Amino acid sequence: RAVTTDVEMAPEAMKGACEKAGSTQHEAHMCIQETKTFLQNRQRDTKLIASDSSILAEITKMLERLSVAMTILDKQKALLRDQEHKFVAQRLLKDAIDQVDNLEALLQNVKIAAEPLTTENNDFSAGVFLSRAVAAMKLHTANTSKHVQALFEEIGEKGPITATKFVAFMEKLPELLGQKDMLLSEEQLKAAFARMDTKNNGEVSEKDFLDHFRTKYVVNAVVSMTDGMAVKGGKTVRKLDVHEIVEQIEEPTKEIGLNLIRVKARADKDGKEGYITVSGTSTVFLVPYDPILAMERHVEQAMHELVDAGTKAQKYVDTKVEELKSVHS
Repeated sequence: RAVTTDVEMAPEAMKGACEKAGSTQHEAHMCIQETKTFLQNRQRDTKLIASDSSILAEITKMLERLSVAMTILDKQKALLRDQEHKFVAQRLLKDAIDQVDNLEALLQNVKIAAEPLTTENNDFSAGVFLSRAVAAMKLHTANTSKHVQALFEEIGEKGPITATKFVAFMEKLPELLGQKDMLLSEEQLKAAFARMDTKNNGEVSEKDFLDHFRTKYVVNAVVSMTDGMAVKGGKTVRKLDVHEIVEQIEEPTKEIGLNLIRVKARADKDGKEGYITVSGTSTVFLVPYDPILAMERHVEQAMHELVDAGTKAQKYVDTKVEELKSVHS
């Protein structure tokens, strides 16, 4: 009764009820068969000894009752079988819906990741312009052996940097003028400054300016972050996954005796700090961070996860369709 009613049951409860009902039906079927065999033997024996006809009539009635009981049992078996099929179909449908829900969530992740590339606002473009401007200024500090703080003071004229000061300095910067692929117009420089002006007050402080000169890397291959400069004997802080971003804390150094470049860095993901191998004999573990490249990789990763999940979902549905063909609800 619990199995054949329309009351919704938990999967484990339904499984248990079906197993119990099936076991009970099997016992009832065996009991009816044994009783029927017993009565048929008694009926045959009674006919041979020509006993009272009333006994034969009573045995016949009991056999008829057994026949009715077997008919009812067969109907119950059919009900149980249909209910089991219906339950299996419902579970398969729920699993399929869960698969689709997961795909929709992954699709939303792709949309969010690609939003800067598809929206009409200029935020992404401004980020590209700022990236070019910062690259040119980094090259300038390297060419002139100038510290970043000194560069800030030069651009800001001993004060905070304004849009006017920033544009005026950048328009004369040799490292920007000398490379056509990095050349920025006045409007593009203003957009770059606006992106740098995170407080939207028309000024960029020294701290905010220096933040753009922090050296960051993107994990190019799975690598361990350890608690010591030396690889040998170092304790693993944690594994770094591909596409993670880390910020350099100390200048990279070469480990003595090994062809390894190591750097102390902090993971953006959880703030963990430790030493990481930048590159070895044949593998480059960390590559310079580029916001544009990072954006592309983020979108690619989201799309890869979506396609992978879609392939698995399609395979699952194709497999289960064959199972559903045998279900008669």
